[in-house]
Amino acid sequence: MTNTSFAALTDRILVRVSGDDAGQFLQGLVTCDVEHLEPGQAAFGALLSPQGKVLFDFFIIGSIGGYLIDLAASLETDFIRRLSFYKLRSRVEIGPMDKRTSVHAAWGGDAGIVDG
Repeated sequence: MTNTSFAALTDRILVRVSGDDAGQFLQGLVTCDVEHLEPGQAAFGALLSPQGKVLFDFFIIGSIGGYLIDLAASLETDFIRRLSFYKLRSRVEIGPMDKRTSVHAAWGGDAGIVDG
């Protein structure tokens, strides 16, 4: 049996987008299909400028009641500000995850099914 290894990705953070309109809100803004993401499923995506330039690239993970977006920690404030700009009347909440929550990479063994 192969051991599963972990590494903390300290240069990454999670932003949570939740609420009744979260899927529809993100579906119209990002490059990946988020409405079909089940809790625990992930996709790679980007948020583009109106001219089509990549502003932010990220992994988005379906979660109960919304989505978690994994992106570079240095972009957190700008990313939240940009998403909030498009919020308008959408019933969504956008904000950083608790600082006690961190992003990790896992490999080897049963890394694909590690939970917790």
